[in-house]
Parts: sequence; structure tokens; C-alpha cells
Amino acid sequence: MAKQKVTKKQEAQDEIFIKREDVNQYETYEYKTEKQLEEIIIENITAFCKNILEDEYISHERQYNINGRKGGNKRRTRYLLIIDILIKCKHKNYVVELKKPKFISGNREAIGQLLNYGLYFDETKTELILVTTKLDTDTACVIDKYKLPIKYIFIDKNRYAIHNGTSK
Repeated sequence: MAKQKVTKKQEAQDEIFIKREDVNQYETYEYKTEKQLEEIIIENITAFCKNILEDEYISHERQYNINGRKGGNKRRTRYLLIIDILIKCKHKNYVVELKKPKFISGNREAIGQLLNYGLYFDETKTELILVTTKLDTDTACVIDKYKLPIKYIFIDKNRYAIHNGTSK
């Protein structure tokens, strides 16, 4: 799945590794939908956990329903909370929100979703992950400034970039 990293891992935790002038190179049109992005991650879940999350894969659940209400696309309510992928690994659990945003504001919306989902999990055993096909530095700055416990990941078929923020 991910053969080559776009950038080195951060040396300083509060440093943003992507320069604003380079941000356009962190957009991919390889996935037509979030569902297709989800399929690729699931097909390569062991490699995703090992190479990107740096953890050992145990299991996962797709469309994990936090509050136990039945729904589905046709019956969604404002109270229904569904995580795109919940991954269980050796060291932590990962709440993964996938975004293929038309506009970068979709990434900022995902921050709110992840923080809301995080209420339902033990923060010492769970990491919040935003996977996007369009990375922007403003979202990374928000994660840093407010020390949000979110790992921000850009991904396409041949490369990825990770922003850990200041939370680690």
C-alpha cells in the first residue's frame, strides 16, 4: 500500500512538516468516493497498521455504531454516531474518520466528528485518526494550536504523509 513516505517523521512534535506552498501536492483524485478509500485501507489493513499507525493489527469493524441505534443511510438521525473504521491493534484502538473532501473545510468538520467520537472511548487506549485525500496546513495548525489528540494523515495509492500534532 504505502511504499514511500512523502516526508520524514517530525523531529519536533509541534512542527508542521508540510509547507504552505507545497500543499497542492497533497491532494489525490485516485479515489472516487470515501467508500473506495475505505476499501483500499481494509484490503491493506495489516500494512496500514504496521506502516502508518506503527502498531500490530488485531481486528477491525467497519461502520462501527457507537450508541447502538439502528440506522443506515436512509434512516440516519442526528443522534446516530457511526465511526468509519474502528481498528483494534496490539497497543491501542484507532477511531478512523475518512474524508474525501470536495473542499478542505470537510477536514475541519472531521475534527469535530472525531472529538465527539472520542467521548465514548478511554483516551489512554484510543487514538483518533483523520485520513484524508486532501491535506491542508490550516487543519494541521488547528490540531497543533489546540493540542488536539488527532493524527492527521494524507493518503493516496503510492504515498502518505502523517502529521502527529503536539498531542503525543
